[in-house]
Amino acid sequence: MLCSGLVDRVRLLIIREMRVYRYVVETIR
Repeated sequence: MLCSGLVDRVRLLIIREMRVYRYVVETIR
């Protein structure tokens, strides 16, 4: 259960990073 929660948290963090990265790229362009 703990491991599953950790994976979910990491996945959410990665999704957030990707969104921020795409937003920054769009802004630069």
